[in-house]
Amino acid sequence: MKRPLMLASMAALLIGSASAAPMSNMAAPSNAQVSLDPYKQLRKQHAIMAIRDEALKQQAADGGKLTDAHRAEFQRKLDAVRAGNY
Repeated sequence: MKRPLMLASMAALLIGSASAAPMSNMAAPSNAQVSLDPYKQLRKQHAIMAIRDEALKQQAADGGKLTDAHRAEFQRKLDAVRAGNY
């Protein structure tokens, strides 16, 4: 009587641990950066929108098309936001 009970409990442990392992790997990929700041993405979007608004105003001031210097400056700002400097 003890032996079938022990085998059943061991099987349940093995099945439970095997099915739990893939779930933990799916929840947090090893290459993803985990941020403790819940508003980081929102601030990043606001920074990008501010750059966009500034670029549209500059485009209007430039006569409808950004100069190469202005385009390079806005690209530098966007690259800084993508790198996390905003």
